[in-house]
Amino acid sequence: MALASFDYVRSFCQAAENILHQLVAETPARGKSTFQHGAGITLQEVNVIIGLTGELKGRINFGMSPATAKAIAGAMMFEEVSELDEMAISALCELGNMISGQATILLSQGGAKSDITPPSIVMGSSVFAAWYGIRAMTVALDMSVGTVHLTVGIQPKTTTATRR
Repeated sequence: MALASFDYVRSFCQAAENILHQLVAETPARGKSTFQHGAGITLQEVNVIIGLTGELKGRINFGMSPATAKAIAGAMMFEEVSELDEMAISALCELGNMISGQATILLSQGGAKSDITPPSIVMGSSVFAAWYGIRAMTVALDMSVGTVHLTVGIQPKTTTATRR
C-alpha cells in the first residue's frame, strides 16, 4: 500500500504530539493547517529544519517563537532558559531529531524507508524558505508554552525511469 501525502503529515504530527507530550507534559492541540508551495514557505523566528532522504525526500521544519523555543529547551534541559545559547540550540536540534526519527519509524511501517539529515537552525524575523517543487503543509501545534508550527514538505523520490 502506498502512502499518501496526508500520511506523511499525519506521521509527523503524531510523532510531534508524542514527543512534545513527553517533554512538556501536555498534548498539543492541532490548530490551523495551511498549504504552502515554492519560494513562499513562511518560517517562524526560530526554526529547526531537517531533511529527509531515501524513498521519500523533502524537508520538515519545526518553527516557533523565541519564547516557545526557550520554554521547550528549558523543559528538555530541566532548567530555565533565558537565551537561545549553544546548549538551548542543541536541545532544539535534538527535539527535531527525536520527532523526525519517530516519524520515519511510522513512515517505514507504512512501507517508506527514509533517513533524516542533521538538523539546521535558522533564526530571524520575516524568514522565508524556497522549497521548489515541494508542496508543504503547515500544522499549528498549540500548547500552553506556545505554538510549534510543523511544516512537512515530503514527496516520493522519483527515479529516472518514472520522470516525465
